[in-house]
Amino acid sequence: MNTCWIGGFFDRKEVSSEVETEEDEEILAITPVGEAKDSLTITERLAKLASGSKKRKSLSELCDEDFSDKAKRWAKRSVKLARLAPSAMNRQPWRFEFEGKKLKLTSAIQKKKQSVSPYLDCGIALLHLLVGASCEGIEVVLEYGEPPEVATIRSKG
Repeated sequence: MNTCWIGGFFDRKEVSSEVETEEDEEILAITPVGEAKDSLTITERLAKLASGSKKRKSLSELCDEDFSDKAKRWAKRSVKLARLAPSAMNRQPWRFEFEGKKLKLTSAIQKKKQSVSPYLDCGIALLHLLVGASCEGIEVVLEYGEPPEVATIRSKG
């Protein structure tokens, strides 16, 4: 089975008519699940190439200058996983700072692109950060921030 998330190119009205939401909820993305074709059409190959899905920003582009010197092992692993998180058009709008026991996630972009908020991308990266900390056996406390800050996670121990 294969999947991907789609945030910009789907009919929001149609999906909203099929899914019950609360008044303060909005459908930001959908996730189709199925079997991928063995071969892609020329158009599909060009779309895949244009999305830049094979290119990732380096850790030095995503982290504050001395991140690798001061960050704890759990934070480094968390950031490495978050770097691999999917984002709209592979824009990777997230940035990371480490201070003391805290890892802060901010958005370097504040505007939507093709109807997709960079904060949706950052929310996906945040989940990857939490998984990374958990893989290291670190229990964390999550504090949400005000844009452009998304959240801070800090180790309990």
